Amino acid sequence: MSNTGHLFRCRTADLYGLTQDRTGANLSKDECRGRWQLVKTVEFEGGLPPWGIDAAWQERDAAVRAGLAENGFFISEGGALPAAFR
Repeated sequence: MSNTGHLFRCRTADLYGLTQDRTGANLSKDECRGRWQLVKTVEFEGGLPPWGIDAAWQERDAAVRAGLAENGFFISEGGALPAAFR
């Protein structure tokens, strides 16, 4: 797995997604009927959660990594975004 991820926010729903596709083209259009907007690029360090992501995301680390490995992306509610992105 690459050490780089791209954090996107759904413009029409309270969702965010992490993908290794820098265009976000593989993020679900069924879950976000609007447009996915790039928020930030993050780096994974070893077995740690992405740098710069708050504790709510870190608690989901296993699910994030499983989603990336199985689907190429992970999508969840936007409330876990760092306050600076809300």
